[in-house]
Amino acid sequence: NGPTTRHRATFKGNTEAMGGNVFECYEEQDDRRQYTKTVEVLDAYAKKTLSYAADLAPLFSAKMTAPSIDRPPPFEEGANKLEEMIYAEEVKEYVKRARTLTSNLATIYAVAWGQCSEDMKARVKTHEGYDDKSTANDCVWLLQQIRSVTLQFNDSKDGFMSLLDAQFNFLSCKQSSGQSADEYAKSLIGWADTIETHGGTVAINHKLIPEKDLNGVARTTEKRQAMARERTIATALIRSADPSRYGTLITALANQYAMGKDEYPKDITSAKSLLVMYKTPTNAPAPRTVNQRQQAATLSGAPYE
Repeated sequence: NGPTTRHRATFKGNTEAMGGNVFECYEEQDDRRQYTKTVEVLDAYAKKTLSYAADLAPLFSAKMTAPSIDRPPPFEEGANKLEEMIYAEEVKEYVKRARTLTSNLATIYAVAWGQCSEDMKARVKTHEGYDDKSTANDCVWLLQQIRSVTLQFNDSKDGFMSLLDAQFNFLSCKQSSGQSADEYAKSLIGWADTIETHGGTVAINHKLIPEKDLNGVARTTEKRQAMARERTIATALIRSADPSRYGTLITALANQYAMGKDEYPKDITSAKSLLVMYKTPTNAPAPRTVNQRQQAATLSGAPYE
């Protein structure tokens, strides 16, 4: 049985500054955007309370990668006294930032874990490697596991079935009426990342990407695979955008391609920016609903498609 309404209303997590934003299992949630909202609040919390918070930016990026601090390059022999002093300060700064980053990651892990419901904690603990990841304060791993549970990716099911379910949900992910382009993109990318975290891929065949760039320089297989992933997600963002707002855009892009002009965005950032910036032309007819198209087909005697 799922949690009671009283439980959902009273569970606020352990950190008051998180404002009651928590991580709950799919069946516990009242808001399907809960994961995205809670991560955004966690990001804001870090920026307000932690030193060198900018170093945590990769953790809260769309791709979500582990933050790291670049070490200063080796000191060049024969440098003058001033350069030697500057290098010494750079080393001190590196050591300070590296130590702070380790501390910050421990803080973020603790806060995120404290915002998890008991059911969420129980499910995350079942994942292989939990003890090692917890000891290491691996925030990327923790947030990925939380997202997987939030999106109903179930490791207790057959792995092939779970991946098929996740891929189905990626392909079925559509922008709802009133949903912002940013929230929609995060939801779609969340499904893509969940699939990839568990060994799958969303990328269409990388062989669709030309072997050479416009300058004739050969692309590696890894480069083509990365480009195929970006292109796949970008295309999915446009393909399943809210037709009431972007129907004209979707039709225009298809028509332009048919005339030999490929204007489809080639990466996630471009696709999301297009949705954010696009304004339906004032003289364009509003896209008709399914019922309106059915009625029009009935009146004209034409088959409905």
